[in-house]
Amino acid sequence: MRVSTVVLSVLLAASVAASGVVLTRQRNALVLAAGHAADQENAIAQQATTLKARDARVASLEQYIARLEAEKAARERALADLAELQKDRDAAKARAEQLAKLVDQFKKLVDAGKLEVVVRHGRLVLVLPNDVLFDEGKVALKSAGIAALAEIAETLKTLKDRTFQVVGHTDATPIKTAEFPSNWELSTVRALAVVKLLVDQGVPPSMLMASGRGEWEPLASNANAFARAKNRRIEIVLEQPIADIAKPLLKM
Repeated sequence: MRVSTVVLSVLLAASVAASGVVLTRQRNALVLAAGHAADQENAIAQQATTLKARDARVASLEQYIARLEAEKAARERALADLAELQKDRDAAKARAEQLAKLVDQFKKLVDAGKLEVVVRHGRLVLVLPNDVLFDEGKVALKSAGIAALAEIAETLKTLKDRTFQVVGHTDATPIKTAEFPSNWELSTVRALAVVKLLVDQGVPPSMLMASGRGEWEPLASNANAFARAKNRRIEIVLEQPIADIAKPLLKM
């Protein structure tokens, strides 16, 4: 009976010892697992930090790219504006050269005071004083006027595919005759006389129009004889704006 007790005690002690070993191993395994879990958590945290830093760099690069694209667009707009300014400058230069060329062609008449070349509302206007062309209240062209218009015709007929409006103007002195009930009729008939003379000199009829403005478009006040003489005139207006015709004319 005593031997059995001793054996049981020994077996119990061995079982307890074995259980302790197992528990120790399990405890060590748990500690090791906890260490691995902590390492994994640290690794995950580091990865998260790395990804966050990478996302920040990506966002920074995207902002940088967007800034570069904005700067590129701004440069392209600036270049386009510069090109447009250069185009406007070239057009203005062309208009100035074209005006200078026409003035030079009419230099003799301009110097003689029989013609003025001006730009009005972006259009070339040849202004002929009425007293060079007509006697007061008359519509028959004077010899000096015929000679002046013949010189003008030599230039006008070289300007192909252009349209000119010949406009008659009077001063404010009223006229009322059977032939001319008002200044409207007088200015219009004078314009027609100029058109017919230009056609006779070789200017194609399709290039010409005639109209009368009477006293309703004065250049001066009609307050004195000098002002009234300035208002009595024939204008030959190039209908196309200078900007549309400068380049073709410069090639002549």
